[in-house]
Amino acid sequence: MSAASVRAAVASYLTAAAVPNLTVVLAEADFDMENVPLNQFTQAGATTTSVGIVYIDDDIDAVIGLDGAGGRRKVAYSVSVEVLVQDVSGVAATGQGAYDGIVQGLKFALRTDPQLGTATTAGLSTNGGIIQAAVSRLQGEYGRPVRLGTGNAWTCWMRIAFAVETFEYST
Repeated sequence: MSAASVRAAVASYLTAAAVPNLTVVLAEADFDMENVPLNQFTQAGATTTSVGIVYIDDDIDAVIGLDGAGGRRKVAYSVSVEVLVQDVSGVAATGQGAYDGIVQGLKFALRTDPQLGTATTAGLSTNGGIIQAAVSRLQGEYGRPVRLGTGNAWTCWMRIAFAVETFEYST
């Protein structure tokens, strides 16, 4: 699996997990976050919106067997889901509650299905697949809330980092 495939699998899985208040998860984002249309993602009547973006921080290849056809390897990707949470209710406790719910929802989703929905009934596909995610490492880093300008918009960042291990045939 390529880094792009891993990002897509993570984004697809977290989107399907329907984490409350996590409005959208993107497998890639514009270079300039000002181009991400936050207002278009906000659901009607909601005061909280959040956008998650999946990043690959690094990867490590390890050969695990030789089969005469090039071998097999395990590739461990360090993945981060960075989330911007914004609440316009004007009540800090509302924003903090949504933020806490997103953290717990993301961690719960990652703990629930270590293969991120990529498992098949016959096991891993012949071209590789996700062995496990968030099993060997699941880490949260949390930002401090800030008020944007002079309004009541409560904004905060979080980063959920984890390892995604894949099985691949070497060439």
